[in-house]
Amino acid sequence: MGVLYSLVPVQPGWAQGAATPDATAEASADDADSTPKGLDTPIFDVAFTDQKLTEVVDLLSTLGGVNINVAGNVDPKIVVNLNVKTQKTIREVLDDMATLYGLWIDYQADSVMIRPGTDKPVAAENIVEKQFPVRFNRPSEMLDLVRNFLSNSPSADALALDNQKLIMVRDIPEALARIEEFLNRVDIPKQSTVFPILYGDPNEVADMIRERLPDLEEGALTVDVANSQLIVRTTLENLQEIQQLVETIDIKKEIRVFTISFHEVEDVVDMLDELGLLSEEGKLVSNEYTGKIIVQDTPERLDRIAEAIKAYDLPRPAVFVEAEILNVDSRYAFNWNPTVVAGDAVENETSFLGRTLLDGQSILQLTGSGAVQFAALDAGNLLATLQATESETQAQTIASPRLIVERKEEARLTVGSEEPIGVRSFRDDIYSGSSRDIVTQRFVRSASA
Repeated sequence: MGVLYSLVPVQPGWAQGAATPDATAEASADDADSTPKGLDTPIFDVAFTDQKLTEVVDLLSTLGGVNINVAGNVDPKIVVNLNVKTQKTIREVLDDMATLYGLWIDYQADSVMIRPGTDKPVAAENIVEKQFPVRFNRPSEMLDLVRNFLSNSPSADALALDNQKLIMVRDIPEALARIEEFLNRVDIPKQSTVFPILYGDPNEVADMIRERLPDLEEGALTVDVANSQLIVRTTLENLQEIQQLVETIDIKKEIRVFTISFHEVEDVVDMLDELGLLSEEGKLVSNEYTGKIIVQDTPERLDRIAEAIKAYDLPRPAVFVEAEILNVDSRYAFNWNPTVVAGDAVENETSFLGRTLLDGQSILQLTGSGAVQFAALDAGNLLATLQATESETQAQTIASPRLIVERKEEARLTVGSEEPIGVRSFRDDIYSGSSRDIVTQRFVRSASA
């Protein structure tokens, strides 16, 4: 298997890629003596690829001029893949290999022995005993909390002495420091306060307080349902926070009913939810059949909800359509009224319809409403007249539909078709117990002209 690596020791006065070592031949003896040696020899551009551990150790030993050996119980299958681009000492490279491959670098006085990590001796634990006074709590009540901060050492332990107001702890210094910080934070003076619950359920208020204050001591809150109050014994800081919570939660609530006139009830409920107008303790019930929304909340919240509904539930713009559907039947009938006047009563001229009629003349005149009048006078003194009139015109109103169409909606008028129109409906649940609907209908047939 191929191996690619380069080891370049750094010499004072030159760097890789600059002047060669020959260019430093005139360096002083003091500079030569100050060159790092052994495990402190600096190297860079180290690149080992699938290299046996023993081969890498031999190269580092040769480069640093130090005796580095591999113990016989080290896994011979270990191969090194290491790439160090920045400058490191041989000691640092060995420590990196120890971390990567679970080894223990046993640095001795004049040599280095590489052993398995399991051979590294366990450092002796520094176990210390310390007394912690407990002034404002019962030590036995704090013992389980203190034990949560103990180390994993088999020698670690804690003991509560209630009569002496002490907790005895035996552990490493780091664990003792953690326990001391914890006790300084929780062992502080406590006070008892009674919080009357005026409007809400004491148990519900207590549950909300425990949810908001998960670190509240167990048993610090007592619910007095008979007197509708909470008895709390805890720190002054917790009492102040509970006071704020009670003032926020236990507030007077009212019930209001809102009638939705122009929108779907579900749309209004979604609008209120999106605006977040209902408080956490508020309740809302909707009924789409009656168009009602019932809300229980604080007066301030209800006022804001009322303003939102008033601004949202407005009628949409609409168009009013009114029509008259007529069936018109015009009948024409002419009444003929001819007359002839002869003899001496008619001379060479006569008057007809306010006009003078001479021998041999005739008059045709329209008198309106389809009426016609005609007259003629001949030389034989004969006067003939004719009158014709229109009899009647009939009009029947079929329907007078009226409808309102909201904006962006579609409506249709159907007149003269044989479509059923429901005029009344009822349910016969009371009489038969069934749930079928009974609808009486009538048909409107179009009139023929």
